Amino acid sequence: MVKYQVRAVHCDHRASDEEVYGALRRATDPLHRAWERLGRARRIAVKFNQDKASQKVVMLEGNRQQLVSDSVMRATLRLLRERTDAEIVCADVSFYVLHNDETLANTCNAAPILREFEVPYLDGTQPPYVEVKLPGGLMFERYTMMQGLMEADEVVSVATIKNHAFMGVTGCLKNLFGLMPTEPHGRPRTYYHHLVRMPPMLADLGRMLDPALNIVDALVGQAGQEWSAHGPPEG
Repeated sequence: MVKYQVRAVHCDHRASDEEVYGALRRATDPLHRAWERLGRARRIAVKFNQDKASQKVVMLEGNRQQLVSDSVMRATLRLLRERTDAEIVCADVSFYVLHNDETLANTCNAAPILREFEVPYLDGTQPPYVEVKLPGGLMFERYTMMQGLMEADEVVSVATIKNHAFMGVTGCLKNLFGLMPTEPHGRPRTYYHHLVRMPPMLADLGRMLDPALNIVDALVGQAGQEWSAHGPPEG
């Protein structure tokens, strides 16, 4: 059995970018197995919990209440640049583009940070896709996935801590759901986003993608329900 390491450090939600970077570095420095894997990678795919139409983003004192903050995205990419020589890409499948007639220009909240670090965005709303076999899968033994994502040697998941109606809490594993292609190229989103089907599907995604490093941004959390505009923030 692999012994996984979980570390937590305190950082005030009003902290500067440099302070957030220092906190993330303190938290991740001892994670030697994670950095060994990332150090061997030629391509690293990062999944930020960042997709939402800009007019619907809820803010609290400069931080997104329901999405990863700029300072955590910036600190994550800075650490990866400093500690690896890998190509870094950001992968996501925009729910708002697929289902709300939005554009990536209005939904990709990570875009300014990606431009700053020259990290390309892999748009999972469009092909190419590949069929991935997962023998012994709890939900399915085959999944349609983004080709560019599956060509990555390692995955890094960066989530925001918040309640979720089906899963109880959104963390590292639930964040991977945002990498699933849906209709017209995959199964309907509502098929997966279901009280009974979501847990085994997420377990399959965890096995398939096996993130080398999982980061949970808890500078600001969402209490009550994942996307509730009235849910109280948790600093």
